[in-house]
Amino acid sequence: MAAAGWQQVSSFPSDHALLFFALATGIFYASRRIGWFSLVYVSICICLPRLYLGEHYVTDIVAGAALGVAAVWAANRPALRRPLTSWALRWMDAKPSQFYCFAFLVTYQIAELFDPVIKIIEFIVYRRLRA
Repeated sequence: MAAAGWQQVSSFPSDHALLFFALATGIFYASRRIGWFSLVYVSICICLPRLYLGEHYVTDIVAGAALGVAAVWAANRPALRRPLTSWALRWMDAKPSQFYCFAFLVTYQIAELFDPVIKIIEFIVYRRLRA
């Protein structure tokens, strides 16, 4: 997206803070020692430069971090985790090649912050508006 296009996109909440704090929180649930390191790393190496460069306000980062941590915390509750994961685990056992192909595509989109999907949707909407 061109720089002019980003001027109309809201930076609240920070999608980088949300994604990386969610990942760090997931790591924290697996290993507290590495999790604390991950949280510090995300704060210093990912979020702080975005503040310094003026890409986000502090509230953008704090809101993104809070949403990321809250999402992982909620997904880690057993009452919510079982319904969210039972279908995926059954799919993985029944058709592993299909499951892992889909999982790769989903994790790729997460790593790209869904930018390719957004571009495809913008292209489709733009063509409809022009037609």
